[in-house]
Amino acid sequence: VALIERNELPEARQQLREAIDLRGNWAAAHATLAYADLQAGDLPAAEAKLRQAAQLDVDPDDVFSLVSIAEAAARAGLTQIALHVLERAFAADSHAVNK
Repeated sequence: VALIERNELPEARQQLREAIDLRGNWAAAHATLAYADLQAGDLPAAEAKLRQAAQLDVDPDDVFSLVSIAEAAARAGLTQIALHVLERAFAADSHAVNK
């Protein structure tokens, strides 16, 4: 995230790709890479990454990752993906409260 904030996008994107290679189901890394792709102006890559992230099995208690994915999707104009993921986050949060 610090690299993205400093606009060091090539390095940020590379590190995030490496993180995903090591832990492919890490939803937050997928969402962050999508955000970096958006900042770099690569909408097709961002959309592909968001679609992958939206399909990941995210721990129901990890609402933060789901909200991060939804936020990145909304920024990319991918409203349907954002809504789908927000519904999952709401369901996960409701599940956590009812435990």
